Amino acid sequence: MLWPELRPRLQRFLRLLVPVSYLLAVDPGLDSPGAALFRNGELVAAADIVVSALGPGVSHGQRALAAADAIVNWVVAQRATVSVVAHEWPQIYAGSKSRANPNNLIGMAAVDGAVDCAFAFIAAHRGEQLELRTYLPAEWAGQLPKDTHKGKYWNSPRGVRIWSRLSDAERAIAARVNHDAGDSIGIGLHALGRLGVRRALSTGR
Repeated sequence: MLWPELRPRLQRFLRLLVPVSYLLAVDPGLDSPGAALFRNGELVAAADIVVSALGPGVSHGQRALAAADAIVNWVVAQRATVSVVAHEWPQIYAGSKSRANPNNLIGMAAVDGAVDCAFAFIAAHRGEQLELRTYLPAEWAGQLPKDTHKGKYWNSPRGVRIWSRLSDAERAIAARVNHDAGDSIGIGLHALGRLGVRRALSTGR
């Protein structure tokens, strides 16, 4: 058995030997996109991104770029080198199935594209190719509804399902965010194959 004082040193050494891979999951939005970072498959950061107000007369394209820029700046602050980006791909439903303004969905798709281009350029600068994973809402969330009121997301059917897939350490991160980042966590879990199978945890919800 290793001496207790040697274990932390060995763990730090082993982490240096394992390549670090970051997956960025994004729930797109012009005003308050959500973002989550997973390092080697585990959630390490999440945030409801604050997009700076641009004032009246600003084009939709500028708003999309501002949202993407805010996401990139947040990732840079986390000192993460992103190799995979996963995000929801907005879908326009026909007839009565549509609950969202199609114009807003187009803006969300623009945010997706701006984020993809930004991280693809950064990866190319490193001599790498960015991996993109996109999912329609029903592909990752099914028909599970969510509560967008502040502080209520994790008690909604969608929030409960996502919460049940997180470890205790990951829950400490998730508990600090609202529905935008909550959805980004769910998208990331789906991309990692963790959303469909319940994990064995010491505590439940």
